[in-house]
Parts: sequence; C-alpha cells; structure tokens
Amino acid sequence: MSRSAKEWSSPQNALAYLNVADNLPHRSEGESVLIDHLPENTKRVLDLGTGDGRLIKLIKADYPDIEAVALDVSPTMLKSARDHFAGDSRIKYSGVVAMLKPEMAMMLSSLTSEREVDTSTILENI
Repeated sequence: MSRSAKEWSSPQNALAYLNVADNLPHRSEGESVLIDHLPENTKRVLDLGTGDGRLIKLIKADYPDIEAVALDVSPTMLKSARDHFAGDSRIKYSGVVAMLKPEMAMMLSSLTSEREVDTSTILENI
C-alpha cells in the first residue's frame, strides 16, 4: 500500500480532512468548472477518490437521476459517502486497495458508456 493510501486509511486523517474540506480555497470554483463540462446526456460517473461523495452530491443537483460509482482508499471516507446517499441505489461504492495506475484508469474508462469524473481529472471515453 502506498504512503498516500496508508495516510487516507487512517480514520483520524480522513476525519480531519472532512472537517476542513468545505473551506479549501477555490474548491467550489473548480467543482463548478468540472460540472459545467459534463455533457447534458451524462448518465453515469466514476468518482476516483470520492471522499465523502461531495462531488457526486453536486453533480446530482444538476443530474438527479445519474448513476455513480464512488471509489476511495479510505473506509472512513466511504462510510461518510454511504451516509450521504443512504437509500440511493444509483450510487455504488468500492474501496481501492492501491492507487490506480494510468492503465487501470483507461480500462475503467472503457467499461462505461459515459464520461467519468475525478475531482482533478476528467477521463474521456475511449
């Protein structure tokens, strides 16, 4: 497991981040730009490093029927995301054992019919 994955697997680190996440400078501006670039017919997204599901929640405001897969290395983050979307069967969750290599990101991209979303990168369909 990478150093980063170990750090995010710590409940203390994950909770500390969640306590300050809403106050990160320019975060909302970046999220808005990313969401603005989603095609109108987007039906499914993949959020790599979903954290508490914040980005999926923002996307669902404009695309209420969207399906999403939330991936994160942190069980604490995934629990928080599950809590946010309790009862929403369109959201699927998965823990990630290791950081994704570019080849894995490309493979994931080929498995879905729509554009996937990461908090820092949009993966185009192949």
